[in-house]
Amino acid sequence: MKHVKTERLFLILSLLMIVVASGIYFTFARNYMGKPLSNVNQKQTSQVKKTNYLSKAIEAVRLAEEKPSSESIDTAQKLLDKVKKSETKLSLQDRLDKLKKNLSIEKEALKKLEEAEKNPSAETKEAAQKAIDKVKDEKKKADYQSRLDAITLPEETAETAETEAQTDTATVTPDAGATYTEQAPAEAYVPQAPAVEPTTPPAVSDPGTAIPSTPSDNAGGSTDGGATTN
Repeated sequence: MKHVKTERLFLILSLLMIVVASGIYFTFARNYMGKPLSNVNQKQTSQVKKTNYLSKAIEAVRLAEEKPSSESIDTAQKLLDKVKKSETKLSLQDRLDKLKKNLSIEKEALKKLEEAEKNPSAETKEAAQKAIDKVKDEKKKADYQSRLDAITLPEETAETAETEAQTDTATVTPDAGATYTEQAPAEAYVPQAPAVEPTTPPAVSDPGTAIPSTPSDNAGGSTDGGATTN
């Protein structure tokens, strides 16, 4: 009987020991093992986010290079700011800085061009030309240059009008010139009477003197050449 009671006592003590040990185990596992597991998960999550930011930043910079604008550059910069410092980030930042510089140059050129269009003068056109020469985008540069070339200064307009007026005054059509040249001699021509050689009247002789006849007198059939004296 004593032996049975002793076995029961040991069994109860064993169960109590198991319960206490289990409680201690779960308590320590929650307090000490739970924290490292949570930190690992947080680090993995953070690493995934950083990787996502980098890939998004790379894509955003590429899009900004294809279609540069203030909006696309700002979007790329915000994503790049979230990426951890690395060689890749520095390279992306250099590309983004070039885009910012080129965009600033284009804005300045457009501003100078609009000033020249509103207030055309030699000074505003010269300032716009210098700004346009710095633009890197060939398409935008050609567009700006075309607009600048179309600007006409007031003094240039006056000179052009004066030149055209002088050209119109000096221009003579070939037909009018030919008619004038042909008519000039006719108007200046004055008909002249044929020259008449003076003739010497025949000398009057004495009635008793015979006048010899000449061939011209004979040819004329004159019968008065000789006088008969009685």
